[in-house]
Amino acid sequence: MTYTTPWLAAFISLQSASLLAQSVPSAPTFPRPATIRVSDNAVAARVTDCGDWLSRLEKLPTNYKWAEFKQPPSPPAKDEFETTLQYEARLAAFANEAEHVWINIAFDVSRDALTYDADKGVMSVQYRHSFAGLDSSFKEGKSYIGMNAFGVTTTVTPKNLRTTGARFEPSTAALPSNLQLVLSPDEARRVKESGKVHVLGIVRGSDGRGGFSRATLDSPTDFSYGHREIRIAPICVAALVNGVPIPEWQSFAAPEALAVPPAFTPPVARKGTFERALEEYPSRALREERQGRVGFRLEIGVEGRVTKCVITSSSGHTDLDDAACANVERYARFEPAKRYGVPVAGQFESSFSYSLR
Repeated sequence: MTYTTPWLAAFISLQSASLLAQSVPSAPTFPRPATIRVSDNAVAARVTDCGDWLSRLEKLPTNYKWAEFKQPPSPPAKDEFETTLQYEARLAAFANEAEHVWINIAFDVSRDALTYDADKGVMSVQYRHSFAGLDSSFKEGKSYIGMNAFGVTTTVTPKNLRTTGARFEPSTAALPSNLQLVLSPDEARRVKESGKVHVLGIVRGSDGRGGFSRATLDSPTDFSYGHREIRIAPICVAALVNGVPIPEWQSFAAPEALAVPPAFTPPVARKGTFERALEEYPSRALREERQGRVGFRLEIGVEGRVTKCVITSSSGHTDLDDAACANVERYARFEPAKRYGVPVAGQFESSFSYSLR
């Protein structure tokens, strides 16, 4: 994907939001406006589509500090007194009415992801991960006299590191893995020094982790750290240089991304999930050169792991059948079944062959 070098000079002169919006590709209107909140009780803006978002980008606040502890609305649990049809009707209503947790963020373009070929005038954008840092704070507390593990008193300095980041699902919508930009050396330098990626997305969840280490004889520091990771489905993405969009580094999600999830989707095996199971060929069957095809039905839990395996068609050899179930239960991983977007238990049927060829 390429574009011609005059873009930067041409767009730098744009001053009004209306002119900026003219550079935006057509974007689908959201089923409901995206509500950007900075607190539970404060709405900063409502955005109707990605074009509206991009035209107002410099005036919209980032809100990851509010969103980092938010989780998607929890689906209702089934009541013991309602039928399955009644429950599915409630799930459908929930999927239609639940409000997304919208997040608006910006972060510097990673210099490590950019490579410029001055001879060809081409900048390659190649992110090798799905994560972007959003915030980092380091605090040093008041020192105190403490004792280390050897019983020696020492001056201890408490220190704390806290970071917040975003993980994109899918990652390439926000962090391209194979993008080619035709740029002059000056334009490429500006991208590398001043480029920012802006993302409007939906929070799919967040997780935290942390730890600490106590002072030792060699390191009189009481150190603790905490990290928060927000999982985001990108809806609108735009890379900017000094407030000007890079035309080829824009991504607007299709309308399906905001549509009501289907009533039911079955479990899906992750890529290569059965290869490891097939590697565990029963040793006795291998020595006796026995082979055969095994059919099985799996129960898949909400975490995507096999909870039960039943043989539906035998290979003709008990040890091959037993090994198939044992190894599938141990190694197979799935995307769980979903009902209106909510992970549920499901079934998966398949077969594979133990073959000496």
